[in-house]
Amino acid sequence: MANYYYVNSTVALNAGVYTSLQTGAWPTSNFTTVGAAMGHTTAPVSGDLIIVSTSHSETISSATIVGLAISGGATYLRVISTDNANCENYTEASTAQFTVTSYIDTRQSHWFGIYFQAAKIGPMQARSTDETFSSFIDCKIHWTGGSSDYFLSHQNNSSKYLFNNCDFVSESGVTNASIVSVITGPAFVELINCRCSGAGTWLGITSASTRNCKITATGCDLSPLTNLLADVGGTTNDRTQDVVLNNCKVRASVVWVEEIPINADFRFEAFGCTDSTSDNPNMFHIESFMGTVDSEFEDNVPTSTGVVRTDGTTMSGEAAGIYMSAKAVTLTGKCDPSRPFSFELPVQWSALSVASTDTVRVYICGPAGLTDTDISVSLMYRDGTDIATISNVISSTNHDPLAAGTALTTDASSTWTNSGALSKYQIDLVAASASDCAPSVVITLMKDNITVYFDTEYGLVA
Repeated sequence: MANYYYVNSTVALNAGVYTSLQTGAWPTSNFTTVGAAMGHTTAPVSGDLIIVSTSHSETISSATIVGLAISGGATYLRVISTDNANCENYTEASTAQFTVTSYIDTRQSHWFGIYFQAAKIGPMQARSTDETFSSFIDCKIHWTGGSSDYFLSHQNNSSKYLFNNCDFVSESGVTNASIVSVITGPAFVELINCRCSGAGTWLGITSASTRNCKITATGCDLSPLTNLLADVGGTTNDRTQDVVLNNCKVRASVVWVEEIPINADFRFEAFGCTDSTSDNPNMFHIESFMGTVDSEFEDNVPTSTGVVRTDGTTMSGEAAGIYMSAKAVTLTGKCDPSRPFSFELPVQWSALSVASTDTVRVYICGPAGLTDTDISVSLMYRDGTDIATISNVISSTNHDPLAAGTALTTDASSTWTNSGALSKYQIDLVAASASDCAPSVVITLMKDNITVYFDTEYGLVA
């Protein structure tokens, strides 16, 4: 049975622990600080709840543990904001409940509707306990001053942090704010439906010292951020960063990654992330040590210089008549057969079981002289007989590292806009004994210092 610890700075200390959720007016057996609740003789254990009044106001001026020093995702402690007049009602706080001048050691804890305020680096820190899971649901994080501030500092090993429906506010005068800093690692940070705002400046999603982490953001408003990731070009700071953004709002002039990555285990991906005026829901950006891939549109907002194939199919969801290609750029001295750069074309449903459409044709526009040792395509699809368990794989890859390479097949029929002196190619892969499915079509580049365009809508031919 869970215990309930009630925290309210406006009610006199009369420490007591309840075995059930209280109702109505705030209970008289109350803790005036969260630290007092954690330090009670009947200390909170996994499954217990700390109930914090919306009227609570506390300054965390010394390191305070609010969480369980137990590894493993099955343990948890919940800290929940409720209405001061009706303490059984979950209510998001509208004023700061915790003003942090030192730090809270979160360890294994989950926060609901809590309002944090700080003017310092790392008011929330995960220290000393490995393999923990902490979450922040409906919380508000408010920076009131300072420079290079980040909210959460990860300083243990192998932990996960979830932010769901949280507001991050950088007040005027704050400089270089960020959400997390992963000082050690590894760590997994997940942002869902969160919002960044305020007149202060932002460094990026992560601090300059971040490394060894995977970060995902879905449906978040990141529009105040000039750079989504900053300071990744140092000798160690960008190692093992894997960042994926989906359907997030960004500013029109956003810089996805401020510096060129210098470590091969760095990768940044953004899909469907646009500013409020953009009409390109299919846009994407991928960046790694080896190169970049960007969505290229026929109108190439705001100019009309996009290199796209115009006798194919327009991208679904785009404005009428808008074609799209994937512009891949490999970096000098960083992409070769031992360090290939791969990305997947947008998924499309394909009738591969029919003989007239069982061949996937990828259309390419790039420099002259490309061979199968420079570019290859791999196709993963479901088997036509055993669709539930078997996934077939075929590839155009030349696996001989000493081969001179065979020239790619010329595409003599496609029309590409703004292609100039570029050459046109095609790569065909026959999906034998396939089922109708949405196959994975993966492009791999193995040559440095080239710019190549791929039609994002592959063809289905006999």
